[in-house]
Amino acid sequence: MNVRSDKKSEIIDVTLALIAQRGVHNTPMSLVSKSSGIAAGTIYHHFESKEKLINEVYLNIKTSMLTSVMKNDNETKPYKDRFFEICETYFDYLVDNPNTLSFLEQCSSIPILNEEVRKQADAIAAPLVDFFRFGIERGIVKFPDIEIVLSLINGSIINLAKLQITGQFKITNEQKISAIHYAWKGLT
Repeated sequence: MNVRSDKKSEIIDVTLALIAQRGVHNTPMSLVSKSSGIAAGTIYHHFESKEKLINEVYLNIKTSMLTSVMKNDNETKPYKDRFFEICETYFDYLVDNPNTLSFLEQCSSIPILNEEVRKQADAIAAPLVDFFRFGIERGIVKFPDIEIVLSLINGSIINLAKLQITGQFKITNEQKISAIHYAWKGLT
């Protein structure tokens, strides 16, 4: 067992939870240290700054999320079936990982992610982007702008997940499928 990577993972997990609960600006490194039980010097050994730590958390989240969302994608299935499975898996992932959703929303509204990390995140998301680009190129998805297509799908699923996470509305499986159906109709 690698103690070094275990500590690094613990730091990342604690930072994710703290930022989800308290926000980026209300999560100093001293609180990460106190909450994780890991000395500040050890944290700075792994991450030279709070910004680098947040960027690492972001990449870990993106990797975990996209791996989960795309893990069962099967290119031999009809495009519509793949669309539904990807959207369902994305919704379920967000509901099962509410700290992830909170963290991503906070990081999207402040300029804390550096350009290199954004490029790495784009590379991580490439299979999902390629899926939607394929739909556009084949004329299945009628809207030609990939960025807007991604934004529409992402926004729809995130808002539905937020309703579930906050308890404002209990989303049944039937309602989830119905919402994805309407997203599908809007794009095709």
